[in-house]
Amino acid sequence: MPQTAPPASSDRTTVPTKGRADRPSGAGVRIGGTVGRLAALIAVLGALGVGMWRLSRTAEWRAAFGTVQERADLCRTLPGLSSRRRARLLARFLADPAEDVLGSAITAWERSPDADEFRPRILAILRDPSMSGPLRTKAGLALLGGSPPDAGALAFVEDSLADPAFRRDCPRLVAAHAEVRLPQMSEPDRLSLLHASLDDADPAREALSEMVRRQVGQFASFHEEFLARLEEAPDSARRRHLTACLAALAGGLRGQSVEDWRQDEVSEAAAGELHAVEAEWAGEITPNYQIDSCHDAFGLMLGEGAGGVLSWLRGHDGTVDVGTARLPFFAPADGAYTLWARVWLSDKCGNSFGIWLDKMNFSNFPDYSNVLSRWHWLELEPAGFRLAAGDHEARLEAWEDDVFLDKFALLPVGVRPDSLPEKAAVRWRPGGLPSLSFTPEFQAQARGTTQRVVVWLRRQTPTMEEGTLEVAVPPPFELDGEHEVALRFEKGNPLVRTSFYLRLPADAVGYEGILRAVYRDRRGDTVDGEMILTAQFDWLTSGPLAPDSPLHARLAQGPAEASPAGWQPYPVSGYDRYRRLAPEQAYGQLQDRYLYFHTELDVTADGTYWGLLTADDWARVWLDGRLVIGQPHAGPGEGRLVQAPIPISAGRHRLFVQLYQMDFPDPAGGDAGRHSYNNCNLKLLLRQSRHVPAPQIRGLPRRPAAPE
Repeated sequence: MPQTAPPASSDRTTVPTKGRADRPSGAGVRIGGTVGRLAALIAVLGALGVGMWRLSRTAEWRAAFGTVQERADLCRTLPGLSSRRRARLLARFLADPAEDVLGSAITAWERSPDADEFRPRILAILRDPSMSGPLRTKAGLALLGGSPPDAGALAFVEDSLADPAFRRDCPRLVAAHAEVRLPQMSEPDRLSLLHASLDDADPAREALSEMVRRQVGQFASFHEEFLARLEEAPDSARRRHLTACLAALAGGLRGQSVEDWRQDEVSEAAAGELHAVEAEWAGEITPNYQIDSCHDAFGLMLGEGAGGVLSWLRGHDGTVDVGTARLPFFAPADGAYTLWARVWLSDKCGNSFGIWLDKMNFSNFPDYSNVLSRWHWLELEPAGFRLAAGDHEARLEAWEDDVFLDKFALLPVGVRPDSLPEKAAVRWRPGGLPSLSFTPEFQAQARGTTQRVVVWLRRQTPTMEEGTLEVAVPPPFELDGEHEVALRFEKGNPLVRTSFYLRLPADAVGYEGILRAVYRDRRGDTVDGEMILTAQFDWLTSGPLAPDSPLHARLAQGPAEASPAGWQPYPVSGYDRYRRLAPEQAYGQLQDRYLYFHTELDVTADGTYWGLLTADDWARVWLDGRLVIGQPHAGPGEGRLVQAPIPISAGRHRLFVQLYQMDFPDPAGGDAGRHSYNNCNLKLLLRQSRHVPAPQIRGLPRRPAAPE
């Protein structure tokens, strides 16, 4: 068989394969190697990234490369680190150029008990004048807050106290130094410190005031100094500071005026004892009676008797309730008694009052025999009257203005009040109701002023001991100071008082609204009360005019002829305390003189409103040229009240008033020097009813025109 020739020689050995598809090409081998290397590289980079991320989260990294906020935040975590790491990082942060970081580092140092090695650096920050006041203060407070306080810091602050710039930039350090030194201070030094806390010229006053409040026990011996300063306090911030100190010393807030903190000691009357009854202990006091002071005595005063029970005050209209108050009396046994009153009678037009005891009526009206202008005991029923043993109640009536009532005494016939114990004593009446009453400085407040309103709480049982009193006022009135205070009765005293301050903004308009007060006893009982607030209306006036004045001749024709040219704003000084325009306070005594007034009203709702007019001697009122109310020209007005319904539509309206003071000579003979008929005044109210204001009626600001 023939032999087949072998193939050409080759250097390669041929290896059998299964097929072409299973043989990688050269390009595939290269790609595979590249992918592997990339994967390895990515793994390495990932590991490096994770490592760098972990490194960036370490405290050391953030301390070196973090933002100011990150470095400051890191300082707050230092107390939780090991001592070695904390010390290393504190050293870095206490040298940081950013004050925010330095401040946080100082706080971290305060919280690190084993970091005393950095005390010199904290002291250096305190001493460095290039640092800001807040940062130096932070460093100083950290050093002075230790136990004991750092001697170097204490010496530095003491040496800096006389520097006005230091007191301005670091007031809290001034107060902190004083607080540290306070226990070792002498009484004169403490008094000087108290004065500094009240000195507006001292930049550290506010910080010192806070320190005094915290350490008020150290100033307990200066109670009278606190009261003296409270009497002089010109602003609400100062009053708040002083009353907070007094409250801390007394264990509770009594009020915001000096009188609130000076209460007479009172005892409880024993069975059968005879005692005078303080007039201010009356319950259910309604205007126009109010508690007030007169010549070093507190008592009841009738501010205005217009519309009272006397016939010439009522006129033909009459009225209801122009002032009442209820007083408790006790008769120890059946017998004959008489009633005494300790009074101050101003003059012959302020010398009468009435009082009902059970169903018996007593009064004082002996013009020629009255003692005027001094306190004295007055016997109301010398002949006496029969009373059964037990409790009795008296009710005061409103008669003439400016009668002050200090005390009453129900005594057996023949016993004089001079024999009674000097100290007052109360007899409780468990069936009686507690009540609130109010004493404002002015019933009609001038714009741009602040006035004090005293609120009195009368209890009937000794179980009412303490609670809170809250006051709310209507706009535009604003409370200047606290709106809620704690009240606590002194043992045996049936009366407690507190004060609030009302501010009326300069841009307010004429308005009447209601101040509301509620007392909440700790046992859950409540007592409500309210008072009408008035913002003075913008009256323009002609001023006093003689009967032969040409301007009077023109204005007397009525409001159609009235022009505002030449008229001037009515003086603020021409108001009395009781909402009355009192021209004699503004212009001096008037006799046979006319005055004209006008203003504008903005009424928000149609309605029939209630007009109330009092005038001495007589007056007439026009609304938009229509005569709506007037007091007849028939003799001295003597405070007569005239009332009338007045329909008024919504919108703007103009009021025009004519007032006349008659030509009565001053009295002669037995009355000489005891009275003057010339007491010109005017009060006009537009209300919903006698004691309900009409907030729908507001005044409009008026500006005088240039004279013709």
